[in-house]
Amino acid sequence: MYFQQIHSLRGAHKRRVRWLQFSPKGAKLACADEEGLTSVWDVETGTLICTFELGGCISVLAWDVRKAERLFIGLESGVVRVVDSFKTPGVSVKTGVKGAPVHAIAPSPSGCLAIAIGAEVHITHQSRQGVWITVDILPQPKLPGETSLGDTRVRPRSLHFYRGSRRLIVSYLNHGVVCYDLDTLLQLWDISPSQENPTMYVSKYESTFAIHADLNTAVYSTLFPRLSILAATNMSTGAMTYSINSRRLAGHLDMPLQADRNVPCVAGSLDFSSRMACGGHTGSVCIWDIPSNELIQSLKYDDNSLIQCIASQSYLNTEYVASAPVEGEPIIKLWKATIPASTLERLSYRLSAVMDGERLWMYFASCMLVVTAVVFQMLNRSAMSDLSTYIVGVLGWAIKEFVYDPLLEVLEEARRRLREWLLNWLGVQPTPPPPPSALTRLYPLWRPNA
Repeated sequence: MYFQQIHSLRGAHKRRVRWLQFSPKGAKLACADEEGLTSVWDVETGTLICTFELGGCISVLAWDVRKAERLFIGLESGVVRVVDSFKTPGVSVKTGVKGAPVHAIAPSPSGCLAIAIGAEVHITHQSRQGVWITVDILPQPKLPGETSLGDTRVRPRSLHFYRGSRRLIVSYLNHGVVCYDLDTLLQLWDISPSQENPTMYVSKYESTFAIHADLNTAVYSTLFPRLSILAATNMSTGAMTYSINSRRLAGHLDMPLQADRNVPCVAGSLDFSSRMACGGHTGSVCIWDIPSNELIQSLKYDDNSLIQCIASQSYLNTEYVASAPVEGEPIIKLWKATIPASTLERLSYRLSAVMDGERLWMYFASCMLVVTAVVFQMLNRSAMSDLSTYIVGVLGWAIKEFVYDPLLEVLEEARRRLREWLLNWLGVQPTPPPPPSALTRLYPLWRPNA
């Protein structure tokens, strides 16, 4: 279950890489730099799929969790682009904000999009005409009680949908962590900044951070839904974890920080194994075990690089980590780990992720019980026959979506691994991947039914 390096990706970027993000199933990696260039890579083969430019410094990007090959890309200028099938320029999200940098983007399982832009957090939806537009702006948090913090500007830095698409957890620079109910736009709970929670207040380092990293001071957080834990990085100890249930400090992750590098590093969750990947000041990516708060592995980049930008992804029992340095040649390194797990464990993880995300089974069962009770009281036999046909169709769809398709993915992975084992046992070399194409040319991806 330890990570091993599988690729070093180079040649696509000439300037510093600002953000990395794996696709939801870990098959692709998107990388964005400060010149506005985005590259998309095949994770397994390490080959470049395509590159495209947006003409501005990119601050953050995210993959859509519902539609394959859709990217949401935020720029320092405040523009948010929606790029489908890697074809630019894409469409712009209509937020009404200009000139404020985009700090975070979070797509939800239901299709809405949360954007932290400037001091605001926008909730956007796609209209029937295909236009993305802001429909709600979250109320700004208040500092609870008396405070001695000198900087009270509202600065959202990380966004996490929780329990489906009805709640949003926002990490602020000076205002702690706030959870909002998106139906009512009310603040449900918060974790306040204090001396015990230094993660939430790091603005005293702002001038130093601006000199070294050429960015605003930031707090990066990552969510562990199965553990109900939120982990956030800081510039005093490294990172801290908080219980979402009790809203109390759960643990300290003490990292080796350097005084002349006052930079908070990006953290990413590895939910299947309950581990966290985090950048560092000493040329390594740190892998932490969250339940025990122990450092279990250091992924060496080099001896002296500042590793601020990382990405991580868990899909079934396979986990990936990617990192890029702040200075020097923008080489992106990829690591992979396979967690020992039975087919039942992988299938259970897949199904629990779906059910925890939207509570689909609870809603479906409740609706079906209500409909059935009403029908038995009011409808005749002919209508009952039609309704039965409809219910059978819905049940068939649910079984295919939440049982058959996840099971098929597990079986396909088992088939691939069996084939690799047989080829290795027979001494047959697998067919090598095709050579990478020209870096700046976009090749459309062929589909059999296109």
